[in-house]
Amino acid sequence: MSHVASFLPEPFWNHRIMERSKCMEDIWETFNYIFSVETSAESFLDLALIEYNSTESHHCFLARIIYHIENNKCPPKKTFDGLDSGENGDSMNITMMDLAVTCWLEKIDKCLIHQVKIEYAIQIKEGKRLFELSS
Repeated sequence: MSHVASFLPEPFWNHRIMERSKCMEDIWETFNYIFSVETSAESFLDLALIEYNSTESHHCFLARIIYHIENNKCPPKKTFDGLDSGENGDSMNITMMDLAVTCWLEKIDKCLIHQVKIEYAIQIKEGKRLFELSS
């Protein structure tokens, strides 16, 4: 716990983690409190604000998009329009990964979407998913 606390700039947060935390869940609760990390529809919208940084690799950029989606999945026991997030909340699936790749391509260059449809037409017709093609 002292290692985790050492990354916080203010000593009172370090003290709180060291004195009040008994497990990782307690530490995460403190982080959520400090940084207002609670996810919501509002935080999911930040996906639209993620931009490609030309100093990072394309795979790092895709990983950032996927990470954002994973961290903003619907929490447990939410129901809307006949859909249900279930007891554990949403989980990543192939369609969500394909959506991440689509978003990734669009953010790098919108022309890539059309280019992928042409260059990978055979693989797509054979059933390959976009996430498979991104590797």
